[in-house]
This record gives sequence, structure tokens and C-alpha cells, in this order.
Amino acid sequence: MSWLPGELPDYALSTDIYYIVERRCPPSKNWLEIATDIRDTSYTMKDYRPEKDYMFRIRASNDYGVSDPSLSATVFSKQAGSLNYYYT
Repeated sequence: MSWLPGELPDYALSTDIYYIVERRCPPSKNWLEIATDIRDTSYTMKDYRPEKDYMFRIRASNDYGVSDPSLSATVFSKQAGSLNYYYT
């Protein structure tokens, strides 16, 4: 998966931005951090199972704190030979 980089306002002190990837597997309501301290704007999930549905969201972090999560993206289980992606 990939996302657009976080942006700091002009008045903010310059600092490195790191990303946190969170995953949820419906019907569970719990978000799990599956990757932290990512410097790039992409991540490959290593334990992907095509028969499961997944929801993902991203948080940006720096020396001053952690952002609110992004809107979630949903990947539905593989059916009829293709994956379907939805943003919620």
C-alpha cells in the first residue's frame, strides 16, 4: 500500500515524519499497529491472507506527537479473481 506524504504547516519546526500503519479485520472493531517508524510512504504487509477482509489506516508522527488517523481503506477478500479496494 502507499499514501501521500504528511505535510507540516509553514510555521512548524522542521522535523522528520514517520508513519504508523494500523490494520483492522472486520468484524473486529480493534485497530492494531502492524508497522511503526516507517520513513517511506509505502508498506507491504507480509502476512496477507486473500480470504480475509482488511481495513487499513495511516498515522503520521514526529518528535511532537502523533496525528489523527487517515480515512480507512478497505480491501475485501479475493472473490472472482480480483481484489476490491474501498475508502471509508
